[in-house]
Amino acid sequence: MKKAIILVLFLTVWVQAVPVTIEITGHITSVIGSGFPSAIQVGSTFTGDYTYETSTPVSGEGHYIHSSPYGLSLLLSGYSFETMLNHDEQFVVSVLDEYTPPNGNTHDDYWVYSYANSPLSDGTVIDTIRWFLLDGSRTALSSNELPTSAPVLDDWGTNQLRIYGPDDAFVITGTVTQAVLVPEPLTSLLMLASGIFFIKRK
Repeated sequence: MKKAIILVLFLTVWVQAVPVTIEITGHITSVIGSGFPSAIQVGSTFTGDYTYETSTPVSGEGHYIHSSPYGLSLLLSGYSFETMLNHDEQFVVSVLDEYTPPNGNTHDDYWVYSYANSPLSDGTVIDTIRWFLLDGSRTALSSNELPTSAPVLDDWGTNQLRIYGPDDAFVITGTVTQAVLVPEPLTSLLMLASGIFFIKRK
């Protein structure tokens, strides 16, 4: 029994410092500019995910800067949009509780930024990919700590995914309709620990 408790406690602590992957699904709401694949249109759906490390130290107020292998990946109209491999500090997750920008309107913010991205298969250059959530009621967040779960989309008033071409030659805007933690590491590992304990007791 004592060994099982120690194992569960160890796994609980270990899970808090492992990569977290959030899977997202959504659709395109606006396409502006030129130079992007013609298959991408309003109503096109996308799927993807992003991965970050929960033990990453904070840089500034609520900004968590990541290098490879962490980043973002999207599949949209047959094209892969993804953070470049072997990048250095080009993927950022920001968690800002009661953030006050220069305009003075305080809100909660959740940002996912990919600054260095691979070109598409047709050679289209992608500048920046970002997903941002804003909550004017300031109730979505309670701290600036990196979460170990997916954001609850209903908690946020603004929800936009944007893909920018070079020099803003085009801007593809979308809405994320689902965000899910994949996998749920704490649940999976605790179930594993429980199973080990059960087998040992038998």
